[in-house]
Amino acid sequence: MFEIMKSGKTNTEVALFKERNEVKDQIEHWENNEGVNWLGKWARSIRLERLYIRLASIEKKIQKLKNKGKK
Repeated sequence: MFEIMKSGKTNTEVALFKERNEVKDQIEHWENNEGVNWLGKWARSIRLERLYIRLASIEKKIQKLKNKGKK
């Protein structure tokens, strides 16, 4: 906990970085697993699409916090 305070990162930043890593792990998992039938392949593609959208949203929030901290 004290290392976080020394690095100057807020709890929000730490939470966003943690969530980003979790989403990246999920993306890696879903990219490595192929669906068995058409429904499984469709569900996989939808899941990956939503995860990429979520990752972009998180990265945008992180960038916003970094820009806010520079001012």
